[in-house]
Amino acid sequence: MKLYEDKIKHRLCLFLKGPNKILLSEFPFLSRIVDVVVYDENLDELSAIEIKMKNFRELIDQINFCRYFADKVFIAIPQEKFQTTNKYKILPEDIGLITFRRKNRSIVFKFEKYPKHSFLKDRKLACQSRILLEKFKKVKLKNNV
Repeated sequence: MKLYEDKIKHRLCLFLKGPNKILLSEFPFLSRIVDVVVYDENLDELSAIEIKMKNFRELIDQINFCRYFADKVFIAIPQEKFQTTNKYKILPEDIGLITFRRKNRSIVFKFEKYPKHSFLKDRKLACQSRILLEKFKKVKLKNNV
């Protein structure tokens, strides 16, 4: 299962890749690890994505943690989970949803729902986010060497 999750993270990063975007998988922040973090330099916006294959009870806690530092938060779940239950269709407006499924030998991603607004209205939270962005810049410089 871990190998499949790693493959999904890798493919999700390829799906989200774009000009002026920095993508990191398994990003450590404070006491936790965030599955995928994306910084869009053009928008000066930070997005956090939590991938869930199982252990859906942890999801609310993970979303709340991501709200602490990210402008936008997404969850990524298997498409069959999304189709068989209504609970993901009633996510709060500020949470985005990405589904994925296997197709032939690849994995297909789809944005089901975009967040309506960003979180960072509080100065303290914005400060935490800037600290994270500085970490991103260091990682980017190290990777470009």
